Amino acid sequence: MSRLEGRVAVVTGGAKGIGQAFCVGLAKEGAKVVAADILDGSHTVDKVKEVGGEALALKVDVTSEPSAQEMAETVMEKFGRIDILVNNAGIYPALPFKDMSYADWKIVLTINLDGIFLCTKAVYPHMMAQEYGRIVNISSGTVFLGSPNFAHYVTTKAGVIGFTRTLASESGEY
Repeated sequence: MSRLEGRVAVVTGGAKGIGQAFCVGLAKEGAKVVAADILDGSHTVDKVKEVGGEALALKVDVTSEPSAQEMAETVMEKFGRIDILVNNAGIYPALPFKDMSYADWKIVLTINLDGIFLCTKAVYPHMMAQEYGRIVNISSGTVFLGSPNFAHYVTTKAGVIGFTRTLASESGEY
């Protein structure tokens, strides 16, 4: 039996790149996988099926509370549980701080940080009700050294660490 047999994992940003790799890896361990992305996740579903897994692609805007809530409701209707959330969705446009507008700043914070809050908030009650859940929030080593042209990105990834630690201290016992 695989380590995650019977578990359901939701991966935001699961349509490509690292998110797709998370989906495939979780499926190899036996989890049913949901590739939640604003992009088309059908290619991820195909890759998961290639390794013998079961997957569902959902169109999700992580910056929208109704979209995040609909994601959680759809997963619960389809699979009856949500065991794992991997908050992976994010953007990292390179832009020198001197050229960065507030709109440039805000869009990165909204996707990279608000998205984690909204998706966590959507699945959290289900995990609490079943007394089981794992939330994995993706940060970056750039928070320790900084990175030129990524002030907005590095700021969000530092926020992810703070959010994760706080949520763990509030919910870890569950």
